[in-house]
This record gives sequence, C-alpha cells and structure tokens, in this order.
Amino acid sequence: MAHERVEATEAYATEVALQHISAYAPFLGAMESVEDRGITSFERIASTRAVSKAEMTNLLGHDIRRFVRSLRPRTAIYPQLGSVRLAVLAHVAMVIGTPALMQCRELWDAISLSRWDDAQDVLLMTRWPERATANDERRRMLELARMMRTGLVPIAWTH
Repeated sequence: MAHERVEATEAYATEVALQHISAYAPFLGAMESVEDRGITSFERIASTRAVSKAEMTNLLGHDIRRFVRSLRPRTAIYPQLGSVRLAVLAHVAMVIGTPALMQCRELWDAISLSRWDDAQDVLLMTRWPERATANDERRRMLELARMMRTGLVPIAWTH
C-alpha cells in the first residue's frame, strides 16, 4: 500500500514539475518539431544544435523522474508531502543537488510537522534562490515557494 502511494505521488509530482518548468525558458520559442530526427541525422543535428520542444520535454522528463526518485526515502516516510510539494523539492534538488537538500534538517523537520510556512522559509534560505538571476527565474522561484506553502498548483494552470 505504501509503495503504491509513493509511486502515485511521484508520478503526479513529475507531471507537475514538467508542466511548471516547460512553461518557462528554454521552452518558450522553441520549435515544435524538427523533421527527420533519427540517428542517421546526427551530423545535421550536431551542426544545427536544433532541439524540438518534444525532445526537450523528453530530456526534462528523464531528469525530473531521476530527481523525484532520488527523494524517495523522504517521500516514503512523509505521506503528508504530496505530489505538488514533491515537485517543488525535485526542482530545488535539480538546482542545489539532492545531497544538499537531503541534509537540510530544518526542512525535513518542518515537513514532518506539516509546517508548510516554515518549509517554504527554509527553502528560501538555501542556495536555491541565488540561482534565480533573471526576472522569469525569480518569478518561477516565488511560484514554487508558494506551491510548497499551499500544496496547490497555481490557479492559472487550472483554467
């Protein structure tokens, strides 16, 4: 039963993270598709450096699943974490690394007590915000912090 819960939580967390990240650069303005994509086209692909949205989404999905799975030890023991908050943590792990996130004792203490304001504050005190230099990145970081606090996806996603 716990294994099924963890897998369901991870699957939805991956969807949430994919949806969130693909709404921002480098996905904005990317070509929808690049024709003739096969191993036989390698030289052309390498020379143009052209990547389609579908290819970027596939690569991103692979990375997100890897980071979501890297947090499984915590997902298994904190059922209150939920998919949206796990998606946030996967994103933070992608930026600061899973080991640094796993060692953030104050964060896990806040999560264990379902103190989501405190969990948000702890995340904002990590090295994670330092990486947000552009306005879009800072806006995305604030959105993710809000998602940690509320456990909800932004209302704009539901329309």
